[in-house]
Amino acid sequence: MKKFALFLLLLICTFGVGVGGVFVGMRLSEAQATDSAIIVDEIAAIQDAVVAQETIVQGIVQDFLTFLEAEPEVEEDDYIFETINVLHEEIYRMRHDMITREEMFAALETRSLTMTELFVLANPASVAISVETRGTNMFGQQTTRASAGSGFIISPDGYVLTNDHVLGNASQVTVLMYDGRSYRAEIIARKPEGDLALLKINSPNEFYYLQFGDSDELMVGEQVAAIGNPLGEFANSMTIGHVSALDRELTIDGVRLTLLQTDTAVNRGNSGGPLINDRGQVIGVITAKSTGDGVEGLGFALPSNVAYEVVYAWLNTVPETPAPVIGVNVDTMTDSFGRRWVLIVGVNEGGGAQAAGIEEGDIIITASGVIISSITELREVLSNYAPGDTLGLVISRDGEQLSIDVVLG
Repeated sequence: MKKFALFLLLLICTFGVGVGGVFVGMRLSEAQATDSAIIVDEIAAIQDAVVAQETIVQGIVQDFLTFLEAEPEVEEDDYIFETINVLHEEIYRMRHDMITREEMFAALETRSLTMTELFVLANPASVAISVETRGTNMFGQQTTRASAGSGFIISPDGYVLTNDHVLGNASQVTVLMYDGRSYRAEIIARKPEGDLALLKINSPNEFYYLQFGDSDELMVGEQVAAIGNPLGEFANSMTIGHVSALDRELTIDGVRLTLLQTDTAVNRGNSGGPLINDRGQVIGVITAKSTGDGVEGLGFALPSNVAYEVVYAWLNTVPETPAPVIGVNVDTMTDSFGRRWVLIVGVNEGGGAQAAGIEEGDIIITASGVIISSITELREVLSNYAPGDTLGLVISRDGEQLSIDVVLG
């Protein structure tokens, strides 16, 4: 194992030296930087030139994985897969470092980006988000539910912004990069009433990131683009549209939000992704779309100025304690009389709800004496508690009401 690791290290070092030699003369001159056609040609040249080196790296990775298969006693520890991620990062740097974000913006500061240029700039910072939620069903069996969404990197040290509803009651969150790299994410902060959440991923290298634009300066008719993970299957897809309206007041899951309206195509899985102007700046966070027969081109995004204020507060005032959780997965239901209730669809293993005897299929009637008819109302009650506190619930099970005290996690 040590010999192979040494061999791998030597190949990485050799690879890095070779890359530097290949691209020494490929930075843009000031004259070139004024011509967007030349910029695009330079990007194509870099991508063509890297193919041979990329093939070498992929061969190294494959040899490494083959070695692991042949040596079953070798543990697949984090070091091994971190090494593979570093190799992927080298490919990524070759493709993008020779033409930096600053050079591209400087070259195009007198005009708007083409959609191709916008994608080159924004795609490396646009991510797919995979969420895993574990619990137990009514038979006591362990269950795992998978869901997906979108997000974008907002700082070089790996902070990622997305929608709160993308995370749900996540047990594990993974951020997937456009080039195949993946990172386990830590949930830093959540704001359910604003439908925003902040994640953190870590790497030895800095990340490409997107900058916020000024959503107050938007005008109806401006061209915008969304990059996201529609249906959780088509990561890093870009769609193009326009700002259709400003200051739309919508109520989503009981929360009143002021949103931008766009005809940019968005689908399930796009939530949390960036809505980008023709300067490559984020002017909105994709949040919702209208669906139904005959409904087309009705997407909505949180304005960037609203998102920026939340993020700024989070990064400058880190919460001392995490938000309390009951330890259940919930959904809303409507009974035959048209009344809405919160239904427990899963119980997280090892959580306070499981310890208190809550079961899948239970219906929450009240929390701390407050009648609960939506997930938002439940979150509002929880906002007055801290982890370790005891929350009194009244639930309905098989037509019988039960009082249960849950120690919050």
